[in-house]
Amino acid sequence: MTTSTEPSDWASKLAAAVADEVKRLRRVRGMSAQQLADRCEDLGFQIPRSVIANLESKRRLTISAAEIVILSAALEVPPVTLLFPIGYRESVDYLPGISVAPLEAIDYFSGAAAPPVVSNEVFLSHQMYLYESHRRLSRRAGREIDRRRRAETELAVFEQRLSKMQTADRLQELDEVRAERDSVFASLREQAAHPDKRAALEQHLLLLSVREHELGSEVAEFHSMISEHRRLRWAVDAASRSLRTALEQLVDLWARLDAIGALRPKIDGTLRVAVEDFLEQRFRYDDDDRGEDDDEE
Repeated sequence: MTTSTEPSDWASKLAAAVADEVKRLRRVRGMSAQQLADRCEDLGFQIPRSVIANLESKRRLTISAAEIVILSAALEVPPVTLLFPIGYRESVDYLPGISVAPLEAIDYFSGAAAPPVVSNEVFLSHQMYLYESHRRLSRRAGREIDRRRRAETELAVFEQRLSKMQTADRLQELDEVRAERDSVFASLREQAAHPDKRAALEQHLLLLSVREHELGSEVAEFHSMISEHRRLRWAVDAASRSLRTALEQLVDLWARLDAIGALRPKIDGTLRVAVEDFLEQRFRYDDDDRGEDDDEE
């Protein structure tokens, strides 16, 4: 941050900077001063061609907030970029005697960052910061709601598939096959002197081995699915915890807005339902805690 213009000259230089950017953008758009004036009138606010000409020629060194807003709409740019053009100046005069980069000035002007003359404590308690925090938390909560919904859907589909597996029957059959296999092995040793009987036993042993392999594969798949089920369950729990954290911060932010008499931003749809569920759970837990305290007394 560096010092630049004197305070007495700051207002006129700010207006001149807006006029320069209006002139540049008008030429980029291929508009005449009259066409720009006509567009402003179409948008509902008159700025005569003579006023635009006087601004651009620096014969007029004042400009109103309404004129900045309507000119930015006519030129299809954000209003703040008329005050602090990005990409065409290395620095702008944000306040008398305070020169900063254009993007930094825009952050100050829009409330995205605390200006150099404002304490961080005051900035963080202002409704502009609180509203921006609310918007950020609402978006985060919305993402967590979607993440939890996807995880719950995936878990439900998986559990339905898991429920169709007859694992207990397969385990019992596997034990029976292995017991019969051991019995056949014993019989083979006993029938060492009878080749005809051995051939039948070996054929039966081969069939048992094939069945044992099939059942072993099914049981192994089941154990693998149990591990996957744990992962999916964890994903649902993780999304629920993240959502709860976002909702806690959102509700706490409402309390801060209430404390300064500001309106609460509106929320709709699934986020409203999630907040209502969260508040209901919080009140229920609070009631349970109070009940436990009463019992201890």
